[in-house]
Amino acid sequence: MSETRTDSPFDPELIRDRLISEAASRFARSEPTIATELLRQLSGFPIDDTILQSTDPFFRPWIVGEKKVIASFEPGRRPTEGEIIVIYGNYPHMYEHIVVITRSNGTRRLLRTWYMTGSNMTVAGTR
Repeated sequence: MSETRTDSPFDPELIRDRLISEAASRFARSEPTIATELLRQLSGFPIDDTILQSTDPFFRPWIVGEKKVIASFEPGRRPTEGEIIVIYGNYPHMYEHIVVITRSNGTRRLLRTWYMTGSNMTVAGTR
């Protein structure tokens, strides 16, 4: 029987799902360094809502810690001590915008992805 696209071990979606699943397992075992390294292997994959929705849940427990998450619409906004900045606007999904990988200072996101940080965030105006 011939292999279908979904049966292939080289199917990009299958590889993506395995990387994210293994990273989730590593985060659950309190191994964030290994988990982050697994997620770094997503470089070169098409970044879409599936990847962002699958990796964003790791943001708060493993990246934010005691820092304050600031939502901003200012592309030049820089974090102060104890802040993580998420800049919203008309930005495409990109590898560099996976918050767990980039450690999130100045991560850019499409405005409709506001769900990522939820209601536990401060909205910043202009300084």
